[in-house]
Amino acid sequence: EETGRDLGIGVAMLVNLLNPDRVIIGGGVIQAGSPLIEPIRQVVKRRTHAVPGKRVSIVPADLGVEAPAAGAAAVVMIQEGALPARGFTC
Repeated sequence: EETGRDLGIGVAMLVNLLNPDRVIIGGGVIQAGSPLIEPIRQVVKRRTHAVPGKRVSIVPADLGVEAPAAGAAAVVMIQEGALPARGFTC
């Protein structure tokens, strides 16, 4: 719970700064599940401006702990021309 609250503070700052529609939490920390995600959501609601805080959804990554490895592999594949960049540069 404490880790979730601490992460929530950082996520809230990013939400206020960048105004995203969604924040995806991935990597090893996602193994904690709801006990981590719920405190993040609560802190974000308390520490964000009204509109961004109500609109943003905070969700676990579909790939869970595999998300960082999949992202790194995708970057390499894009750089090598094996995947289309779709408007992104690496």
